[in-house]
Amino acid sequence: MRALICGIGGQDGGYLAKFLLDKGYALYGTSRDIHLMSDRGLHALNIADQVVLRSMAINDFRSVLTVLAEVQPDEVYNLAGQSSVGLSFEQPVETMESIAIGTLNLLEAIRFLNPAIRFYNASAMATWAMRLPMKTLLSDHVAPMLLPRPPLFGK
Repeated sequence: MRALICGIGGQDGGYLAKFLLDKGYALYGTSRDIHLMSDRGLHALNIADQVVLRSMAINDFRSVLTVLAEVQPDEVYNLAGQSSVGLSFEQPVETMESIAIGTLNLLEAIRFLNPAIRFYNASAMATWAMRLPMKTLLSDHVAPMLLPRPPLFGK
């Protein structure tokens, strides 16, 4: 099996990469700019030399299409997208584009190249809070996470 992890530079990307490598996957990972990406997590897990890295701008369809065509993955894991709450207020447009447009670009590239590719999209837990019972939503410990934040609207 061949997998592509978009946003492999983060903590979750590193641990997912280790999990998939342990299962025997050929693994590819993307970041906006692999030359600027911190790969400390991949090195800490002793897997940096087992992952083929590619630069990919997730909010640029041509970039996404090119990488997916080159890698030809069986599975795509989307962990990419700006997720810092502080930065999301400073750069709300980039936040929305990296999350919403990025996900759309991945889905469109998969549809265009090979609809059999399996796709996993990581999203914020707060997105699913909208489905909680009203009593839970109004509790003191749940309500604060429902305050409007750009990553929430994007995911």
